[in-house]
Amino acid sequence: MHSNSAIAYRLHLNNQCSWSLVAKGELVSWLAKFARLMRLKACLPDGLPKIIFKKQKTGPLVSFSPRFSYRNQTNNIDCVLPKIDDPRINNLMFSAALEPVHQKVQSIGGISIHAALIEKCGRGVLLAGPSGSGKSTCCARLRRPWKQVCDDQVLILPTGGNKYVAHPLPTWSQILNGKRRSWAVEKPVELCAIFFLKKGKKDRAFALDKAQAAAFIYLHNQQIFFQANLTRELRRKLKNKLFSNACKITASLPCFTLNATLKGKFWEKIEEAISFQPTTQRQLLKADS
Repeated sequence: MHSNSAIAYRLHLNNQCSWSLVAKGELVSWLAKFARLMRLKACLPDGLPKIIFKKQKTGPLVSFSPRFSYRNQTNNIDCVLPKIDDPRINNLMFSAALEPVHQKVQSIGGISIHAALIEKCGRGVLLAGPSGSGKSTCCARLRRPWKQVCDDQVLILPTGGNKYVAHPLPTWSQILNGKRRSWAVEKPVELCAIFFLKKGKKDRAFALDKAQAAAFIYLHNQQIFFQANLTRELRRKLKNKLFSNACKITASLPCFTLNATLKGKFWEKIEEAISFQPTTQRQLLKADS
């Protein structure tokens, strides 16, 4: 039998992005695993907007994706998970269940992106690229004092003063493959640069102009989380907001293309690039034009 008592975990990114994740009954163990993956702490389900996870009770299976219902008066969100007994499919729900988080991050000027997050002495760098671009391979080859924070998905949030931080997200494919890992989703890393990965015969980093970098961020956006019932006009506004956020991010952070080989020390090229002054970056752009 499943207990009817509710369990709650806090997910706090900043003062504008903070929720209680709540479940009861048969979803208590599912939420506990979800929280463990993101290293979330149990809390009392009071004072914060809630994402309340529920199981579909009746009716045919319409979709493998959760359904969300937004309560505007309370800022609470109901997330109804399809009733499926396959553990692997239930694990797929973890990623989809974060849709309200991605939407909120975008609404305050942030973005979700396919990228690895690496860090040296408290300074974070993104290695952006789609699946198969070499993010995980680069992370596995890092040498100290560089270290990997995550290797697949990242939330970028503004902190004010044209500065941004990065929050790691789990590598969901590893969860499906049964690996027991966790990621400190609530812990921000100060972001100092974005590198777009490209396989090459020689390790090399070169600066991107702002417009091209913004277009790349837009393309590498982890996903545009649209609900099925949104109007075409609202979809257009959300896409415009996404691109606007990308432009602001690239106006504040230096962006580069990184050619990385399988044997070279690509991290040294990162170190050289982020130590450049703005005039040096302009000289690079001129040299590559």
